[in-house]
Amino acid sequence: MTVDTTPVTPHESQVLADPQRQRRRGSASETRVLIVDDDARFRALARTVLTQHGYAIAAEAADGTQALAAAHREHPDAALVDIGLPDTDGLTLARELTGIEPNMRILLTSTERALGTSAALGSSTAVGFIPKDELAITDLQPWLGG
Repeated sequence: MTVDTTPVTPHESQVLADPQRQRRRGSASETRVLIVDDDARFRALARTVLTQHGYAIAAEAADGTQALAAAHREHPDAALVDIGLPDTDGLTLARELTGIEPNMRILLTSTERALGTSAALGSSTAVGFIPKDELAITDLQPWLGG
């Protein structure tokens, strides 16, 4: 048996996406995104990129605990979640976030492309993965809605 190690990116078909979670939410400005990353510089970059694409920032979090609290408080439509967090991993956090908001669209990210393979994300509730260095040059609408 071979394991598919091909990274899952927005350029590929959305094999990981749940069809119910693919529904459009209107314009990007109506889509509220939670940014979860332990690197404050990346959160600032993500905030800039997302707002330039018309998304509203619901909240930011530096770890899983803060992300869960923000999700309970803000009820975001989508989340950009780093896979490597200090208190949990993004795959586990994705499941916990969709437990709070079942229709939340979660896009995982990391500097390590190998973490975003189809095999690694197979059981995740995330809609996909994007390498951090491609965030600014990627059409986010297929992943985050809007």
